[in-house]
Amino acid sequence: GRLTEAEAALAARYAMDELNGFPAWIESLAAAHPAAVKQVLCECVEAEWNFSADRKDTHEVLANLAWRGGTLTYLIRDKVLSLLAVGDPQNYAILRFVLSLLMRHPNPPLVNLGELAAQRTPAAGDPAVKVLWLSLWMQIDGESAVKYLQSFWKISSELDDIIVRLCSALSGEDAERGPFITSPSYLQPACLLRFIPLVYAHVRISEDLDRSGGAYSPTARDHAERFRSALLEQFAKSESLEATDRLRELADEPAMSQVRDWILNLLDQRLRREADFLPWTPTDLRNFAQYHEVDPKSDNELFAIAQKRIRELKRDVEESDNSLRDELPRDGKEIHLRRWLA
Repeated sequence: GRLTEAEAALAARYAMDELNGFPAWIESLAAAHPAAVKQVLCECVEAEWNFSADRKDTHEVLANLAWRGGTLTYLIRDKVLSLLAVGDPQNYAILRFVLSLLMRHPNPPLVNLGELAAQRTPAAGDPAVKVLWLSLWMQIDGESAVKYLQSFWKISSELDDIIVRLCSALSGEDAERGPFITSPSYLQPACLLRFIPLVYAHVRISEDLDRSGGAYSPTARDHAERFRSALLEQFAKSESLEATDRLRELADEPAMSQVRDWILNLLDQRLRREADFLPWTPTDLRNFAQYHEVDPKSDNELFAIAQKRIRELKRDVEESDNSLRDELPRDGKEIHLRRWLA
């Protein structure tokens, strides 16, 4: 039978005590009784928000919401933002869970978080908290965050440690994975042009760790070194039209003198890829005018055409007035779906 609101709230309380995340039925309960589930979740959020700074046992409701919250995050988003606007929780892990669940939200409040990051980063006394907010700021408004780092450089002797920690956090290799978005701001060429020399100046090649002796446990420095190298590769592979000119500028940066030859090699590879695009023939132009496609002349062009056709199928299924969604049953076999796609 149907649950009353009181019964739904009781069921939600039991769900909060489930081991290894929330039970499979919690989202269905939230859909049927959103007010009851929201009340229970908000009570849990408030209680965990007040955890002491030295508490180690923090993997409870906020941790589950951060990694497996799904649609439940809609119910507590405003509550968490209102608490965060007043100040950070005392416990570092709770802050990390809160920022992660907000960044993983289907509609992350990036404007709010960007403003908070710009305020909280300079104000943070704890280096771990500073780096957590800074990593978030870098992803939302990378150029502003890098400007802060450049000004911080002039007044602090701790910047080496901050940059190493930041690179480790942004690398995603740290055991305490931080909050991430899919297209971070700091990967824009204009930002990388300023950020990469900063990284090379403070994660110095001359101080790289020698790991040739066998097995070891990676540290923040190991993560930072790999991240430093990966940044140049990402810069060179950027699809932005301005990346080529920015890469040329980077090669002339004094801080990049040790890797200038590598940058020039990456630039040469990029210029070759750009030159590989063959001109269209008259037939190509006619085909494109009629079908919005031309015969692929490279793997990249073939992949782009495949993506385009899959997007068209997706649009036909989801948005078309004559939708194709009923042509296959939900419980149909994969082989049938393959034939239909073909």
